[in-house]
Amino acid sequence: MVVFLDEPTLGLDPRGQQELLELVQRIARERNTGVVLCSHLLSEIEGICDDVVILNVGQIVARGSVAQVISRVQQNIILGNALRVQVLPDSLAEAQQALEAMSNIMKVTPIGELEGWLRLELIGATDGDATNVHQINNKILSILIRARIPILGFEVEGSRLQDVFLHLTEEAIQ
Repeated sequence: MVVFLDEPTLGLDPRGQQELLELVQRIARERNTGVVLCSHLLSEIEGICDDVVILNVGQIVARGSVAQVISRVQQNIILGNALRVQVLPDSLAEAQQALEAMSNIMKVTPIGELEGWLRLELIGATDGDATNVHQINNKILSILIRARIPILGFEVEGSRLQDVFLHLTEEAIQ
């Protein structure tokens, strides 16, 4: 048996979304049922789906497990050169100033200012040396901690399904 769900959480509050998705997972597991879930909420897909298919203008542009799709795209785009850091919105300007002083950071751009996100473009983090990347990441976190700026989020750009979708579909937009 296969169950098809088209935007099943649309219009639900976060608690309702979570409860419905948990129910769908439980039914699929207990009844050994396949579920096809169509959604524009890519974080939802990341959290519950084993496999993903990304469509662009009616064509399949990627398919596989969530990890495989993200990994394949990461190999095709330059990663490790951009990070996103989330701080308290009240600390955004202070964090931007502290990070712009780092020699390994080329540019700091506020994105999602109401949520406190900064996008950091790095220098010297894409040379394939994982140790170098980790050292730069640790230095960024250290600077914010020493400045007593609370860190709410820290992620490598391209590490989320949303980043992959945007990369794979950007040509169709232009």
